[in-house]
Amino acid sequence: MVRVSFASDLKALREVRGASRDAVARATSLSTSMVAKAERGTRALKRTAVEAADRFLEADGRLLASWESEGRAAALPSWATRAVESEDRAVAVSAFSGLVLPGLLQTPEYARELLQVGNQDMPRERVEAVARSRTSRLEKLRGRDLQCVVFEPVLSNVVGDAAIMRDQLTHLLETTGVRILILPQDVGSPVWAGGAFRLLEFADRPPLAHTEDVVTSRAVTDAGEVRRLARLLATALAWSLNPPESRALIERKRNAYQ
Repeated sequence: MVRVSFASDLKALREVRGASRDAVARATSLSTSMVAKAERGTRALKRTAVEAADRFLEADGRLLASWESEGRAAALPSWATRAVESEDRAVAVSAFSGLVLPGLLQTPEYARELLQVGNQDMPRERVEAVARSRTSRLEKLRGRDLQCVVFEPVLSNVVGDAAIMRDQLTHLLETTGVRILILPQDVGSPVWAGGAFRLLEFADRPPLAHTEDVVTSRAVTDAGEVRRLARLLATALAWSLNPPESRALIERKRNAYQ
């Protein structure tokens, strides 16, 4: 695998510091030829070597961050990368889920269980990468208008085991910066049948949506289809419990897991 961005960062930092490849090799316990290949992007380095190079070149974590970012991008399937890029540009994100919790609200353990069921042939490292991508999104979207509507049975649908579910619902109760609303099970409209989707609003372009399941995500750009999903969300919001009532219900469901 070619690591172009990290390779160019490594070379640029070395030259800025006036260090030779031999010096970097000694500091990282690598051969000089390995350093040269890393700078050309033809060989990947292990984390310990990158950390040593970061310290030696006084990069203050920048080189390690470049390596980590590139590794995540390489591990993520293309559909996940496109979804992340869309969210990065959004000023508001609204999620609805009728089967499992939205990715923004998942704990790593909950996400991992779902991914392993829906992607049994996916390599473990890729499962871990997608799980990390899902569970880290909320922090990166802080400051935006975020809301999630969850169908009540989702809180009782056991993913993994009782311990994972208790931790997951505790996570919901401790999450800040996002409105979490519960759609009651006895709702008078079958809006939950719409599946799981996210509506993304932008400052400089029309809204779009992502429909999602445990296997993949699909971008929805057709204006008519986006409007249909927006109407589904509006209906779900109208039938949902208010935030204090939603929190109380989550607490009751959490306490049921022993």
